[in-house]
Amino acid sequence: MGDENVQGPESGEGMLRALLNAVTESILLVDPEGTVLTLNETAAERFGKTVEEMIGARMQYMGEHLLPSQTRVSRESKIREVVRTRQAVRFEDMRAGRHLDTSMYPVVDETGDVRRIAIFSKDVMESRRLQEELQASQEKYRAVVENAGEAIAIVDDQGVFLFMNGTAARALGGAPSDFTGKTMWELFPKEIADRQAEAVRKVVRTGSAYGSIAQSCVAGQRRWYGTTIAPLRDAEGRVTAGLLVARDVHDLMTAQKDLEAYREKMRRTEHLASLGTLSATFAHELTQPLTVIRLSVQNAIKAIEEGSPSATVLNDLADGVAEIAHVTAIIERFRGFARNTSDRQVGPVDLNEAARRVIRLLDEDARAAGITLIAEGIEDLPPIRANERDMDQVFFALTQNAIHAAQGLDKRRLRIVGEHCRGEVELRFDDDCGGIPPSHMARVFEPFFTTKQAAGGTGLGLCIVQRIVTQAGGHIRVDSRFGKGTTFIVTLPVEQ
Repeated sequence: MGDENVQGPESGEGMLRALLNAVTESILLVDPEGTVLTLNETAAERFGKTVEEMIGARMQYMGEHLLPSQTRVSRESKIREVVRTRQAVRFEDMRAGRHLDTSMYPVVDETGDVRRIAIFSKDVMESRRLQEELQASQEKYRAVVENAGEAIAIVDDQGVFLFMNGTAARALGGAPSDFTGKTMWELFPKEIADRQAEAVRKVVRTGSAYGSIAQSCVAGQRRWYGTTIAPLRDAEGRVTAGLLVARDVHDLMTAQKDLEAYREKMRRTEHLASLGTLSATFAHELTQPLTVIRLSVQNAIKAIEEGSPSATVLNDLADGVAEIAHVTAIIERFRGFARNTSDRQVGPVDLNEAARRVIRLLDEDARAAGITLIAEGIEDLPPIRANERDMDQVFFALTQNAIHAAQGLDKRRLRIVGEHCRGEVELRFDDDCGGIPPSHMARVFEPFFTTKQAAGGTGLGLCIVQRIVTQAGGHIRVDSRFGKGTTFIVTLPVEQ
């Protein structure tokens, strides 16, 4: 046995020991009774001893105190099994807080008898922990994917489904295994499959994600879906497929359309309410020219009957014709404002024309309320991109708001001032009509909120103004000095 423990660096034993000590695996060579013949330093450290202390010792007396009896794996019994069967054995056990994966191999002589047993042990504690963590992580993400409210699938660039979660499969009327391996064209109408497959191919080709909201046909039913396709990469970083996540947004899209229809109805309601307010003004304005026309025609008829000079008749008729033109102009003003705002055409809008048009329209109301309407700097503003009727509504609502506030006061004014700066126009509607009480400031743009009498307004004007300005890409704010006046500031982007 002394020959087996030669330590000389030039001997074969020394070279072998150097190799054994270089590995992290525990290696022992024992006889059939379990007596240690040789081992490397790693094995000695795991038993808490030195190499010298281990050589010649019996394994059954080493390290057993480090383990609860119920968890021990008898190495002696395994050694006996190797000797009896002349076959290698492999087992796992816990020693000194380590999870060891152990293999024993028989070393036979020329007669076939087992003379030595080589024992190799590897600490797999960390790898087992990592494996368990990986498995737990996989289970967690599998649970997340399977229980997600979105339909999730993996599709390659040929439109073949490589994976599908339960949500997607249930929407199609089956289980995930029913659809894995099938193509988009087998599950969806051709035009939808073509569109989705092209989107996946683009993601695979470019490596960039794709998103859309579009109609799809699932189980024969057309619904709106919000779809995102993200690139899936392999270990080399190549995009091999697309991760498709689809959320059913049909109810949301339907609700948005209903909401937009309702908002359009409210805009029209406010517009009609404004027309009702104007009707009395137009009735008053039409009375005077119609009276002149009636009197002119009556005078002309009377002059003809009395044989008066033709010049008198012509003058009377000329007065009637002039007043007819006046009536036509008044009607045109009314008809222009009364055009349906549901026409949503968007284009360049001349703010100066919109301001002048509304000021002419409300001039009579303003005079009756004792307020002067002044426009400054509007003619120098560049066009903005919006709906023309909407801009009329903005000017009308904010101007009429000041007129209503001026009722019962004396010598008030509303200044509409326009400025252009850094790609935006700013419109300031500045009045001195007493301001807004602080308790009302938070509700200025609230739908149906109004301080007017029941027949005086709908409470939708400022709410609709805010909506119009926001849709045009701008914003509106209010600054009020209670007891003095109010300023509405509207900012809109310039037409590019």
